[in-house]
Amino acid sequence: MPDVVDRQMRYWDEFLTYMQRNGNEIAGARGPYESTSNELLVNVGGGTGVVLRAWTDRREGFVAVTLYLTDEGKYHTYGLLEEHREDIDAVLGGEVMEWRPPGAGRPAGYVAISKHNADPTDESDWGNQFAWLQEKLERYSPTFSLIVKLI
Repeated sequence: MPDVVDRQMRYWDEFLTYMQRNGNEIAGARGPYESTSNELLVNVGGGTGVVLRAWTDRREGFVAVTLYLTDEGKYHTYGLLEEHREDIDAVLGGEVMEWRPPGAGRPAGYVAISKHNADPTDESDWGNQFAWLQEKLERYSPTFSLIVKLI
């Protein structure tokens, strides 16, 4: 069995190839992507601590797309996002999302949507996961880009 990190890196390499094959505009507009073994980061603009992330969790069995807030302005930024929560939920189709404020023991705040029962180590399911991730990134990016510009 290949090394876990190598497999995760291959997951993201193949995901990027998938997106480019499907004419994804985010790669050109926001690139370059920065891939790590667990995440694919896309900067949506705004402050340095505001990043759109795609990530996998092989232990919990999900893939997710998240607006991640990490800098010293994360409390203020999260508060502004909360003020627009109804609008954000409406634009994103009322999908169940997790809103997690920064706080004690958590270095960041985020707004996330996850696809559960998606094992990133199951290569036979990568096509389904890639389609889901691409669709969510394409919907999240313009929504949050506009909101981040207000921050």
